[in-house]
Amino acid sequence: LLASASAEHPGGLANGSDQVGRNFMNHNITAVLGASPFRRNRSVYEKTIQLNDWYLTGGPNGEPLGNVQMLGRITGEIMAAESGLPLPLARWLADHSVHLMTMSEDLPNPESRVFLRDGQIVLKWERSNWAAHAALNAKLRAVLKKAGWPLVLSKTFEKRTPSHQCGTARMGHDPATSVVDPWCRAHDLENLRVVDASVLPTSAAANPSLTVAALALRVGRHILQVG
Repeated sequence: LLASASAEHPGGLANGSDQVGRNFMNHNITAVLGASPFRRNRSVYEKTIQLNDWYLTGGPNGEPLGNVQMLGRITGEIMAAESGLPLPLARWLADHSVHLMTMSEDLPNPESRVFLRDGQIVLKWERSNWAAHAALNAKLRAVLKKAGWPLVLSKTFEKRTPSHQCGTARMGHDPATSVVDPWCRAHDLENLRVVDASVLPTSAAANPSLTVAALALRVGRHILQVG
């Protein structure tokens, strides 16, 4: 949309109010490993558990904390490449640890945005909700140690690690603060619909794929009914 600028649409299609690209959200995610020399992890399909026990317990200012889920199997080779550890040590650590991740909501902010500069994509991302994410990490660390994993290591995903990007074509009733209406039709163009994670007004602290699929089915049904 940003690359579609023309004389008729100088800011690009659907961008009459300069909202396309704004409210970029990228979940706050931290990989957390609990390690023990006395326990081994030989599981293959690790992406099997998600916990919402602390989602609504309230962060430092009453905000939701987020969820905890399995990260997926981390091999020694992956760990060595990411951490710089010698491969034998990385393989031992991967074999003696449980691999989890914490996910907290990244709040919408008009100043967190994607835009074009000289034809190149530029991302200006301002992290948010960081205190709640830190509180969630602290809770998981305490539980892992109590459960028999005395060494807890963590690494927060940075900008170069995709973490469920949402926003940039926000859904809403007011064209001044959103790009599409609640039925995903562009405020500026009747024949343009946007149906993906870019329309989500908030990111919550959950993987967005099923929500996007449900939204697409909802919009498709609406198009069949009203055109």
